[in-house]
Amino acid sequence: GVKKLTLENWSTIRQMNDKHYQSAIRKAMCSFTLGEWDNAAAPIFVRNDPIYPFAFRTGYKDGKAYWNDASSYRLIRFI
Repeated sequence: GVKKLTLENWSTIRQMNDKHYQSAIRKAMCSFTLGEWDNAAAPIFVRNDPIYPFAFRTGYKDGKAYWNDASSYRLIRFI
């Protein structure tokens, strides 16, 4: 899944010269589970601030913070 997608886009990913980004990708590629992948790659994920003016932000503290932000189970009860 995730590793295959990363390898399919390797030519583009390889062009990123930032050491922090490359380190996170290397750690993610060495992970065994999706949870480990998320923990390794969470600091480089792109996200939007949920509060106006919806500013662009980079990174999460860890994989759990990413999953909490990406999960809609907390908002469904209000729809």
